[in-house]
This record gives sequence, C-alpha cells and structure tokens, in this order.
Amino acid sequence: MPLCLCASVPLLFISCYQNHIFMDNSTPMEKIIIHPSFSNLSWLHEGIFLSVADILSFSEGTCYKQNRYRSVRRFEKDGNFYFLKQFHHVPLSKQIRNILFSRHSEAFLEWNHLDLVKNLNIPTLDPVAWGEDFRWRLEKGGFLITKESPATIRVESFLKSLSPAQNKWREKIVDTIADYTRCLHENSYFHKDLYLGHFLIDPRSEDDFDIYLIDLQRLQKHRILAEHYRIKDLASLYFSVPENSLSRTFQLRFLKKYLKVKRLTKQHKKWITRILKKSGKIARHTIKLLRKRNTSP
Repeated sequence: MPLCLCASVPLLFISCYQNHIFMDNSTPMEKIIIHPSFSNLSWLHEGIFLSVADILSFSEGTCYKQNRYRSVRRFEKDGNFYFLKQFHHVPLSKQIRNILFSRHSEAFLEWNHLDLVKNLNIPTLDPVAWGEDFRWRLEKGGFLITKESPATIRVESFLKSLSPAQNKWREKIVDTIADYTRCLHENSYFHKDLYLGHFLIDPRSEDDFDIYLIDLQRLQKHRILAEHYRIKDLASLYFSVPENSLSRTFQLRFLKKYLKVKRLTKQHKKWITRILKKSGKIARHTIKLLRKRNTSP
C-alpha cells in the first residue's frame, strides 16, 4: 500500500515491494530506493539524498577511486561509515547493452548482485540505497550506497602482514576464498574482476573471522562462455597474490579445494597452464595501463 509523505517531503512516494522501499520523485525517469533495513536512517530522507543529481555531486569523506565514469568514496554518518559509488558517465557501449538486454542502470545491477551473492551465502557489504536517472532511455547517472563492515581490511594487505609462522591464517583464508569462488562458478556466476583486493577480511581471530566479496558491478551469469570466465577469474586471483605471501603449497591447496579433489590429474595440470597463461596476459595488460596513465597529461 503506497504511502504519500507529502507533508514532510514534497512529491515523494514510498511503497514496499519485494523487500525494497521505492522512493519516486516527480521526475518519472528518476528513482531512489532504500533497503528496508536502513529506512529509519534520517539522513537518507533529507537534504541532497532526495535527488540523484545532488547525490552525484556529494563530495564528503575520502575518495578511494575516481575516473570519468565513476567514483567511490567513504563517508561517515551518525558514527557509521558507508561507501558511495557514483556513476557519473556510463560508457556508450554499456548504454547500448543495457537498452538491448538488461534495461537497468549500473547501480541497479550492482544492487541486485549484492542480493544474489548474499543468497548464495557469500558475505558481502550490506546494501543501503541506490538510485538512477534516465533520459530518453539513456542512463544519465546513478549511485549505490553500502554500509562498511567494521574492522575490515583487504585480504591482500592482511596476507602481507602475516609472519612466516602464521600458516593457520593462510590455510583458512585460502580455503574460504576457494569455497566462495567455487560457489559462484557452480551457479554459473562469474565476478570478472576477481582480484584479492576485492575481498575484505574482519580478522577477529583465526577461529572467528569473516571474509567479504565486494565490487560486484561486473558479476554476470554465463553458460556458453563459462569456461572462458572461469579461467579469467582464477587467473585474476593468481595474478593479485602479493609476492612471497602464499607459497606454491598454498596455491595448490587453493586449486584442490576449489576443484574438491585430493590430487591433481594431468588434465588438471593442463588446465592450470591455461590459468597461468591468462595471468601472464593480465600482467602485461596491467603494465600497459600503468604506463599509459603515467604518460597521460
């Protein structure tokens, strides 16, 4: 049953549908959606958070990433920290893809991926709100807000901090990430950007910790090209392992856990060769990108 809050927020309608709260203002192609778990946050119902355009100009907090297409910043409200991903300019190729296939914004797709991953029992960040602005079926901009999990650091940074004797940590981290990766792939989902930097760990103790999978923007289901993207995901993981942080023993442990086997066969070893070859391509491509950035004005 829709609820009109015209007294407090002009031309703002809120209704519950499929566990989401929809907030549509007077512009028919602009919407802001709040997850029910965070509907009581007062700051989401006032000021710049009532307009997609205003949220896209939000500049508080620390900027973690910024380019012509999107930016990611961390900000604080009422003692809690949140991440805001702002989609400023969506590339034409994605615009065409979205028109032909998904008909959804980049923000909506990542919001949907957060729910999907949670349903696979893979921890990820809690979705708070998202919004989109369309003009003539083209995406003008959008945003996604997620709540930061407390005391988390990137897995790659945590691995670097471990001493040579802390192998129990390494075993549990390797096993957990192998389980998450296998779960995605067994359900025909592929991250397509699966670097260790996209795993966060809350390291309370060796027997009590959480690892979160983040940055789900490119997550997609594939059946025909499943093997191609499986190799890409695994190669990305291998490429992003910090130097001297995981020995060959732990790398083989990951593969055995992922494959659910005790020994690797000759066929598995041929498959590993493909992963290593793809990882080499990723390394060369990364070097080219870094050189291009360093030489650009």
